[in-house]
This record gives sequence, structure tokens and C-alpha cells, in this order.
Amino acid sequence: MSKNLIIPSVFTAIDKFSGPTRKMANNGNTAFARMQRNMRKAGETAFGVAKKSAMVGAAIIAPMALLANEAMDFEASMSNVATLIDTNVESIEQMGNKVLELSTKLPVPIEELTASLYDVRSAGFDASEAMSVLEGAGKLSVAGLSSVEEATNISTSALNAFASEGLTAAETNNILFKTVKAGKTTVSELAQSFGSATQLMSGAGVKLADFSAATAALTSTGVPASVAQTQLRASISKLLKPSAEMEKIFKGLGVTTGKELLSNYDNLGEAFSAISSTSDKLGVNLAKAWGSTEAMGASTALTTTLSEKYSKTLDDMGNGVDDIGKAFDKQSKTGKASMQMMKNNVQSLAITLGQA
Repeated sequence: MSKNLIIPSVFTAIDKFSGPTRKMANNGNTAFARMQRNMRKAGETAFGVAKKSAMVGAAIIAPMALLANEAMDFEASMSNVATLIDTNVESIEQMGNKVLELSTKLPVPIEELTASLYDVRSAGFDASEAMSVLEGAGKLSVAGLSSVEEATNISTSALNAFASEGLTAAETNNILFKTVKAGKTTVSELAQSFGSATQLMSGAGVKLADFSAATAALTSTGVPASVAQTQLRASISKLLKPSAEMEKIFKGLGVTTGKELLSNYDNLGEAFSAISSTSDKLGVNLAKAWGSTEAMGASTALTTTLSEKYSKTLDDMGNGVDDIGKAFDKQSKTGKASMQMMKNNVQSLAITLGQA
């Protein structure tokens, strides 16, 4: 973030903006064609101003004040992030530059990126991870129809809670997006109660893909994501703190705890099926064993009417296909996304010049 106005930097900033408009102009958009011509003229004008420095003075005072305001607003947002880091070790200036660079790749507001960077650092991600986590959250927000804040919240919660699985930010976000794709929900809806369920799930040994596939299957019938997650949380809770009837089923299965039972099976569906079949074999009332309508509802649905949907979704979670990347590319080509990218480039240019 240079303090001196260097004309070549102006050319670079203008070129950042002109590139996307040139691409859209070449696609036949007459409005962007006009804009591209204007940007070319702006570059020529900037060169002319540099040559005729005596004419700069009063003619640019008002525009420079507006640019300075943009720069100060951005600086204020980044100063919030600075409170979380050791600025003797990390450069807040370089971090700000990376945010502006990221804003030219993601069709989301710059102010949402800076606010979410604060959340990423608050969640414990250091300098080596922060930008990839932020970029992943930005892509998830675009693909999954949510704000960057919501996507950051669910993404960082998943990464922290299921850290033992060693998933990257991209892999984690792909699983979360596939939950949206397979179910009837959005990232916004998933984020509402996701965090309250993750610690219990991961603590019991349930994997992110399994929890997500089960959530997607339950929402496919029209059940809200928050309700689906409450049902799943209840089922795991009842296994960790079993009733007397459930303990009888445990004994029939040769285990002493719910966590041990879950570890003996590949996924929730298989564990729930074992519980159901053993209750029939022993003559134990399954409803009393679960002791909760929410827990009973989730286990029954995943082993009967939603069994095929759940299994198919779980398989899809692990097939390695980059569904979120495909969805992001499609959403990025919409008119709304194009306008946001144009705004980001203008704002990035204003911030760059304002800092100078």
C-alpha cells in the first residue's frame, strides 16, 4: 500500500478494471463495450495527466477526496483484523493487498470479505491458511446462495470441529455444498444450527460427510435444515447417554457405549439399522430405547424411506467431483455477479488510488 502516487500503478489498477469489461464486451454486451472504450480513454487520460502535471491541482482535489474516503473505510475494516494479529510479525498492508486481489476473483462485496477475514482469524486460522479459507468461504457463498459471513461461519465451524479428518478448506466446502445440492436447503439455512451440532457429532466419531449426507436426506422431504440437525443431534445424544432399553440393545450388539457402537459401523445408517434389527430380535421397545421423538424420527427415516437417498448422497460426498467449482463458475457468469465484479474492480481501483 504505497504512500506515493506512482503513475504506472494507476495503469495497473485501471487494467484490473478494464480486463473484465473487455471480456464482457467481446461477448456482445454493448453496454460493456462502451465501458471498455471509456476505460481505454481513462488510461489515455491518466497518461495525459501525468505529462501535464501542472494541470492536475484543483481539477482532481474533489475526486481524490472521494478516493481517500474509500481508502480510509478499507483501512478501518482492516484495522479490526489487526487487533487479532501480531503486526510485528504479520503485515496488515500485505494482508489488505491480498483481500483486494481476492475481490477481483469473487463476485462478493469487499466489505464482506474484510468482515469475514476477521471471523476467519477469530476462528484460529493463521496467516498461512486464512486467505485460502476466506476464498473457499467466498466461493461457497456464491455457489450456495448465502452471505460470505454465513459461509465463513459454517466453513470454519466444520474445519475446526472435524479437524481430525484432515480435510482441506476446498474439500470441506465441497461437502457442504453437496449437502445443499442433494437436499432442499441453502447454506444460510444450514448455518443456523450447524455449529451447535458439530462438536457432538465429531466427538462421537461421526464424520462430516456422514452428518452432511444425513442432513441432506432429511431435508429432501421438506424438513428445515435446523430441524434435521436437531433430530440427528438428539439421536447421537441418546446413544452417548443411553436409556436402560438402549443399554440392552448395546449388550446384544456386544458394545458398552454409543461411541463404541458407532465406531463398529461405517456410517450412521448402518449403526441405526443394527439398533433397529437388534431391538426386534430382543423384543425391546425401540421407541422407549430412543426415548425421544426426534432421535427416533431421524433413525427411522434414514433406515427406511430415506435409506436410498441417504446412501446415494453419502457416496457422492466422497467421489471427488468438484461440484462447488462447477456451481461457482455458473453463478459467476450471471448479470448480478458481473455487476458485482465490476463494482469490486472500481472500488479496488479507488482504494488503491486513495491510499496513494
